Amino acid sequence: MKEGSAPNHQLRAAREQKMWTIPEAAEEVGVEPQTYWRWENYVQWPRKYALRRLVAVFGKSIEELGFGRSSTGFIHARSIEDLDGAQWTVLEERGQEMAVLSPQDHSNLYTPLGSGVLVPFSLTTALETELDDWPTWFALKQTQILTIISSWNGRALFCDELQLVVDQEIKMLDEMRPQDDDQTYTLSRRQAIIAIAAFPLVLLSSIQGSASAFMVEELLSRCAAGITACWHLLKGSELSVVDHTISSYLPALVHLVQQPSRYQKTAARLVTQGYRLKGIVALHQNNLKVRESCCQRALHYSEIAEDSSLLVAALISLASTFYYDKDPTKAANIYQKAFLHLDNIPPLQRARLSVELAVVYAQQGQVQEALHFMDLAQKAYPEHPEKDPSYLYAEFSPASMILEEGLTHLALAQHYPDREYGKNAWSIFARIEEPHAKIPVPQRIFFEITNHQAETALVLRDQELFRSYLEKGIQGANALNSKQRRREAIEVYKKAQVVWPHESPIEKLATLLL
Repeated sequence: MKEGSAPNHQLRAAREQKMWTIPEAAEEVGVEPQTYWRWENYVQWPRKYALRRLVAVFGKSIEELGFGRSSTGFIHARSIEDLDGAQWTVLEERGQEMAVLSPQDHSNLYTPLGSGVLVPFSLTTALETELDDWPTWFALKQTQILTIISSWNGRALFCDELQLVVDQEIKMLDEMRPQDDDQTYTLSRRQAIIAIAAFPLVLLSSIQGSASAFMVEELLSRCAAGITACWHLLKGSELSVVDHTISSYLPALVHLVQQPSRYQKTAARLVTQGYRLKGIVALHQNNLKVRESCCQRALHYSEIAEDSSLLVAALISLASTFYYDKDPTKAANIYQKAFLHLDNIPPLQRARLSVELAVVYAQQGQVQEALHFMDLAQKAYPEHPEKDPSYLYAEFSPASMILEEGLTHLALAQHYPDREYGKNAWSIFARIEEPHAKIPVPQRIFFEITNHQAETALVLRDQELFRSYLEKGIQGANALNSKQRRREAIEVYKKAQVVWPHESPIEKLATLLL
């Protein structure tokens, strides 16, 4: 490892002494987890106020936290004030020149000149100056993220923390999105995330039979990052890319789970996520048998991982399979099994579990039960779901909450058409389109809601709204190449033929389904 890229063992030891995870330490200090991770790995140097906060939180000096005169030769600083220069500065430490970025720089990286580190000086500068050249910007940012992944060696047992870091880095890519529909940005972002998802593939050929601990840890860290990237790809229309990528490295991860070692549970956590991803793809291929098999496997590996949060996520996925298979009774039974773990899962998963149970009770016409569990979900749903520890794999964004609440009222409207449930469903679904809402909506969720808006318009007997939303739903299904979204649109269309038989505007919609 090159000088300057070693982690800050002193800061890490101070955190472990408190028995905090990186997210917990970050919350205590008042920063994002990825920022704290960068401090702990010398990717980023804390600013003056952050250093003071670290000193206060841990009750240790700057030097005791690894930010004073460093034996690594990484930075020259005797005090906080030494780090607060207003201009570019060149210092000297043990005969080596050091470049210090000014505090106005957003990354605030301190880099030995001419030395390899996690984020090279030239890369940081380029990331600030090349925003008008998206291919270059994303190529450099991709290099930065891949270097962070490679630097994780020796910490394979903390792949959940690496997933958090990579998740936050990809979200930063999204924050750079221009207001106009810039196709160059979209294409460059897609290529960068696919590269992260495919990062484990170049290592697979090297792992044959028994592998060294170094190779195993390298594979686990790359797969953790790749799976994180796949969760992000599923927010778009990259279903086939996700399926191909995950299928390529799942066998190697499964092999690790089957071999008793200290890496077994870590590998099992990744395999659980991998099979859930494959289950989502299978759903959109309209192959519920394959989806059920993937969910059962995810459930099996979550038990090996001994992780309640992943176990409940797998049970929810399995239960929702029977929801899509029109078997709400079987779905409800599985959701109830998941409820046995309610006290051991984070709020976001409690909310998802409750509201999806509300939907299947509503499908059975059980009003009180449906409204009770929907109320539980609304109370459990966190104000900032993106900060929930299960946010990456819980698959329950604010858009998903809108979907499930709307489905609850729509299902009740089928049983009680003389009540206000149909209008309630329409109002709830419409929240997805409010311009001020700024809700991040995965395309597959958006078009599922669109199909149900068409179904709600049918319940309300509004033919114009029905035609408008069904057209959008069909177009969305085609754009996603989702057989499931298309099947939903066809089912709603068939219901419309019963309500409005032989009406020309309805019959014309059939041409869109050919």
